[in-house]
Amino acid sequence: MEREKLLGITTLLAYLSTIVAGTLSYLMAISIFFQKFLILLHLQRWNILKNLLAKIYFDIPVAPMFDVTSTIIFAFIMGLSISGLEIMEKGKLHITFFENFSKIITKLLHINYSVASCLYFFGTFMNMTYDGQIFATLSIFLKVFICVIILHILYTAGLFIFCGEAFRKKIHLSV
Repeated sequence: MEREKLLGITTLLAYLSTIVAGTLSYLMAISIFFQKFLILLHLQRWNILKNLLAKIYFDIPVAPMFDVTSTIIFAFIMGLSISGLEIMEKGKLHITFFENFSKIITKLLHINYSVASCLYFFGTFMNMTYDGQIFATLSIFLKVFICVIILHILYTAGLFIFCGEAFRKKIHLSV
């Protein structure tokens, strides 16, 4: 009984921490980058109209089978169902099906995704270079990365100090 209670508390703290960190990230993003993003978006619209980007050779439109919410709900229900079937020691066919399906997807992603993502990113950066946007984009990436690192350090330090104060223990930093 104690394990389940501890697991529940840990899960609640993890979700709460995720919500707080996500809210802080959102507030940082809208306070620092929102104005610049709107200006950049406006300039990009005119730039795309003015300069046509490199032409693509072929396009394979693939519509998603499910939207994001339906996929998450489906995965959650299937995970609970499979766990329930394993506990009751039933549904060997279903469990074997999903295990094999998982192996197929893992193999496809392992082989194709690494090659396809490299080609995709190469093409994207080549297109940005062709259009002259590479330095603007990389400077934004750098600014966002620096802000994320600073926010991460501040959030972790804040949690560390909060927990130290909450449990009334002295914080000793050893180097």
